[in-house]
Order: sequence, then structure tokens, then C-alpha cells
Amino acid sequence: MRRKGELSPGMILRAHPWRVVFPEAEVNHDHMRGAGFYRSRALRSVTRLRQGVREVLICFADRADAVAFQRHAGGFVEGE
Repeated sequence: MRRKGELSPGMILRAHPWRVVFPEAEVNHDHMRGAGFYRSRALRSVTRLRQGVREVLICFADRADAVAFQRHAGGFVEGE
């Protein structure tokens, strides 16, 4: 369930095609705070379940921002 006006995960993934993926156990508040320094980042992260592992996707509209964040925080980049 989502509130009126809230972005759905699908909307975030369409608007921000570049993602830095982390296993859920490795993500903490510092990752989201660090992503806030990049202009093209999504306002919130998206979670998914893949092969029995829950992952957190921090999404970006620009590939350059996703790559720069990945160099800083780890994880791996996926996208278009």
C-alpha cells in the first residue's frame, strides 16, 4: 500500500535507470546519506528479492553519478 502522491518502486526505476545494488545486510543509513550528495539520485531506495536474497537498490538518473557513488560505497552498478 502506498499513500497518495508517493512514488511507486516502478516509477522510481523508470525515472532512474542506473542503480547501485547492495545486499540488504550491508546497507545502513550512511549509504543513503552519502547518495544524497549526488544530484541525480532518487529520493528513496527500492528493495527487491532476487534468488532468495533481499537487495537494496539506490537509484540514479545519470550513469556518471551511479558510477561515482559505487566507487565510494561499493556494491555494483546495473542499468540500461
